Amino acid sequence: QSVVRICHVLEGLPLGVELAAATLCEQGCAEIAEVYEQDLGALTTRMRNFQPRHRSLHAAFEISWNLLDDSLKQVLAGLSFFRDGFSAAAAAQVAEALPQDLASLTSKSLLRLEDNNRYGMHEVIRQLVHAETGIEAVSRQVEERHAAFFADFLTELKNSLLADGQSEALQSIQIEYGNLYLAWHWMVDHGCLELIEKNMDSLYQYFMIRSRFDEGITWFKYAADRLIQPSGENLLLGELLWRLGAMAYTTRDNTLSFSSLHQSETILERMAANKELAYCRIYLGWAYQREKDFSRAKVYADCSLQFFLENQDDKGLSETYILIGSIENRQGSYQESRPYFEKAYAACRTARNAQNSMI
Repeated sequence: QSVVRICHVLEGLPLGVELAAATLCEQGCAEIAEVYEQDLGALTTRMRNFQPRHRSLHAAFEISWNLLDDSLKQVLAGLSFFRDGFSAAAAAQVAEALPQDLASLTSKSLLRLEDNNRYGMHEVIRQLVHAETGIEAVSRQVEERHAAFFADFLTELKNSLLADGQSEALQSIQIEYGNLYLAWHWMVDHGCLELIEKNMDSLYQYFMIRSRFDEGITWFKYAADRLIQPSGENLLLGELLWRLGAMAYTTRDNTLSFSSLHQSETILERMAANKELAYCRIYLGWAYQREKDFSRAKVYADCSLQFFLENQDDKGLSETYILIGSIENRQGSYQESRPYFEKAYAACRTARNAQNSMI
């Protein structure tokens, strides 16, 4: 297992594997794996049959680094911020990389061209670039551009996530998952409320459709905890909280679900955010149905239904009719539940909502 860990962290880099093997006379496999998972710069050997430039990854990399001109060094430093690879379009906006820059760095084995015309950077190269550049000097501008690029990326996919093109949209998000993780946490840490607002629903739909509830809870709770302000609650917090409560409901974390949903309801009601409030109340209805408090569940469902009927919102209607049908069904009123499920199906077809149609 330790050998597998070493090879995994090195991503099969030949010189890295040789250096790791050469240190076995000094350290055991488990110790080597633990050290290298923390710092690949520790890969060195004192064995004399290694040429000086091959006695550490840093020494080998430094030769390539010194042969780069300043502009390519700057581009490589910017590209080192990506996770899980990147497209040429992302490289251009985030790191200001020209096509010829990517071609040059690839020819020097500092980047690799992967499937779907994406580029990747070996983790060893990433760490060594950071060691050479003191990445903090360029990271602020790169991080801002990175967050903006992936906010626009998610915005473009929003409509496809619940309609035609859903499969492709989900796959696109999966490919960029590491970059989206960085972008989301940067937005939250820097209080970029507008960008969080743009990204929130697309991420929520992704986590719900792909059943990655625990990850979604972690992301949204991280954001919600940092948006709670001593001066008062804000609309964005209310929007985040009902989505957090919905994911918590799905994982049967009833404590987190009820607390998030009720806090969201209070905020959204105070701010007259009626559409968001209607969706929040759908999940309150589901939560109370689970508790077998059917009368309260029906009250929440009826409140949501009234709003969606008045606004002719087929997506909202489909979700509300599913809830009402389930409340009747759960109480054994099977004939009474059927018309609601039929209405839900009709609304799903109108809204072209494949996920709810299957439900």
